[in-house]
Amino acid sequence: MNKTTREEIKEKLVADKFFAKSNWGLKIRQILLTLLAWCGLLVPFVWFLLPSIFKNDDIGWDFYVSAQEILRLENLGLFFLIAFFVIAVISII
Repeated sequence: MNKTTREEIKEKLVADKFFAKSNWGLKIRQILLTLLAWCGLLVPFVWFLLPSIFKNDDIGWDFYVSAQEILRLENLGLFFLIAFFVIAVISII
């Protein structure tokens, strides 16, 4: 029975500098870029949903919501619903 050495396993596995012990600059930079990317993804949705959710509340925000914006929100929800079911079916198959 052949024993696999540690060097052979290192050659087969992928090494990532992010998980090394001493790369703090790389870790900080990648975490900040990841957070910035998540903010870039979420801010447009929040920007679009706030007027739709708080259109008649007495919180001091005066939003004008048109029928076209509500239609866009419904279409976006329908798109995500269809995408969810397609991904669910594909992942089961």
